[in-house]
Amino acid sequence: MQFSSQPKIFRPRLMEQVVATKLRQAPAVEIVGSRGCGKSALAARFSASQLQVNANTCPDWATLLKSPAPHQLDEWLLNAKLPLKLAEYLKRESAVGQFLLTSSALDVHPHALIATLRLRPLSLYESGVSSGAVSLQAWSMGAKLPLMAAPALAASDYAALFLRGGLPAALDLDLRHAVKLAKEQLQRILDQDLYAFGSRNFNARKVRLLLRAMARNLGQSVSGSALKKDIKLIDGGEVEDVTIAAYQAAFEHILLLDNQEPFTQPAQCKLRLKRAVKRHFVDPLYACALLNLNTDKILSSERLFSRLFASLCVRDLKIYAELMGAEVRHYLDYQNNAIDAVVQLKDGRWGAINFCLRQQECLTAANNLMRINEKIARSGGQAAHAFMVICAFATASCKVLPQVPVVPLSMLGA
Repeated sequence: MQFSSQPKIFRPRLMEQVVATKLRQAPAVEIVGSRGCGKSALAARFSASQLQVNANTCPDWATLLKSPAPHQLDEWLLNAKLPLKLAEYLKRESAVGQFLLTSSALDVHPHALIATLRLRPLSLYESGVSSGAVSLQAWSMGAKLPLMAAPALAASDYAALFLRGGLPAALDLDLRHAVKLAKEQLQRILDQDLYAFGSRNFNARKVRLLLRAMARNLGQSVSGSALKKDIKLIDGGEVEDVTIAAYQAAFEHILLLDNQEPFTQPAQCKLRLKRAVKRHFVDPLYACALLNLNTDKILSSERLFSRLFASLCVRDLKIYAELMGAEVRHYLDYQNNAIDAVVQLKDGRWGAINFCLRQQECLTAANNLMRINEKIARSGGQAAHAFMVICAFATASCKVLPQVPVVPLSMLGA
């Protein structure tokens, strides 16, 4: 039995206000995101007519324009003729709010008249797990954060969140069926999206071998050569360096990956920072599906649990940061000093965030943030303006240092 990738009910999305604003500013708004994250359902909140695009038949333009606007074109990049036809039309008719487009892949030729938004799976706040009492935007603006009790999450609760992920359709299912849906969704991505939006010369076995290696190294700055060794050591397979690079680019193109880019400092800063990206799946559920994880396996390995928790934090931070036009990066210098997440604002200011599992680890995490920030300032770099430790099992928000609040993930919101 296969489960529907469409949720039974629509769950409100934080991105709704952004879509509404962009429709008032641009002739067309494109919502991109991995399969099953809720793009079509979100677009349908604003569209007046809807059309599913396929690779073989370009919609009749005259008929399409007779339908009421905004016109929703789902998976509009599947038809090679449609992007050109739409671009030609928008050059002549540039009134705002005409089209809502969805795609499970990035457009390699973006158009100036099309505003593109990135939709990710549901955050913990959108799925009702987090109270959202601590606002990332308020934190980034220097607001005083509330000190209060947090919704309690046990280790088994987190394991279920890793396995279930943020697919809207999975929230209506029990955990066993949600895990089955995640595996089916991953298979659809690999069987359909990978080929529909890219080259058809993929080796299915090598695709799986590489993805499994990336799942084992979730959230790490790991090189292609290291992945190659991992594949040979663990799965006994061979994947060439050039294939690893090409396949990773394809996974990013279809939005299965959502990497953390490295943080940079102004040229006058004397610190040398590493340039490697941290590789994450768009949702940790895909790492769980690739490694065939269950609750017992997750709870039996603290290293695995910690990596899945960090990836969950990055997913939610990216969702909240997107709403204010910020980016979520990571810091790593050549002395291996690391900051788990850097929230970089459009004006250049940045905030530093570390992750930890237990309350007793928070002071060390906070001290590390302050030590690295002092080092940056002494080296002529731009110091951080805000700090935070996100803790898995903290029972309340609190101050561990005067400048560093501890925030349970179950309290974080936009």
